[in-house]
Amino acid sequence: MSTTSISDLIKQYISDNNLEYGIVSARLVNSWETAVGKMIANSTKDLYVHKRKLYVTLSSSIVRHELMMIKSGLISRLNELAQANVIDDIVFR
Repeated sequence: MSTTSISDLIKQYISDNNLEYGIVSARLVNSWETAVGKMIANSTKDLYVHKRKLYVTLSSSIVRHELMMIKSGLISRLNELAQANVIDDIVFR
């Protein structure tokens, strides 16, 4: 009789199909509001991860400038919230 749990089977499926990066990328994007706060999140039009870069489209040039000033700390915070080293850079548009 096998003692493999459902959780172990899911982890194995994710690993076998190379889905880890997509899952942690989604976790990072979903943590954006937690990392930057509601006001900045409301100024965010689009947000996605591609090739270890987070692309952020903002509706305010003032918010864009403020985020550029804290970029390195924001990268660390987002990776921490995603519980993985997902991004190396952020591109603000």
